[in-house]
Amino acid sequence: MEMSADREQEGWRPQAHYEARMGYRLEMLKATFETGKDALNTLILISGGAVIVLLGFIGTLVKDGKLPSAASGLAMALIAFGVAALLGGLAHAARYLAQSLHFQSIEPENRRKAAQGDLLGRLAVVLSLLGFITFGGGVVLAAFAVFRLIG
Repeated sequence: MEMSADREQEGWRPQAHYEARMGYRLEMLKATFETGKDALNTLILISGGAVIVLLGFIGTLVKDGKLPSAASGLAMALIAFGVAALLGGLAHAARYLAQSLHFQSIEPENRRKAAQGDLLGRLAVVLSLLGFITFGGGVVLAAFAVFRLIG
């Protein structure tokens, strides 16, 4: 009787280890999704904020009659910030669709959707990276336009 109890306990060890490992993986996956969502929200927030601030700055320049000297640089920066916000929104959509496809792929008849979800997930990452790069370009364009205006 003692041997069967030992064997029973030994059988539970791998199961407990497996459950702990899967729980860890699930929490890491949730953290990854949350971090990605936060990065996309940040991209949209800073890009949208930059558009609003730049529009206000351009409005002040128009009122003061100083716009012509900085117009092209500020217009390009405005476009860059708008494109960055758009890329952030598109990345959010791709992320949502990727998660939806992964959820649907749980069913055996929908296994192919996992590959589609992977592709959309990669697209979301690429779009978000392009968005941050575009935002950085907008910052540089705005800075050069302001430097041209000042000096």
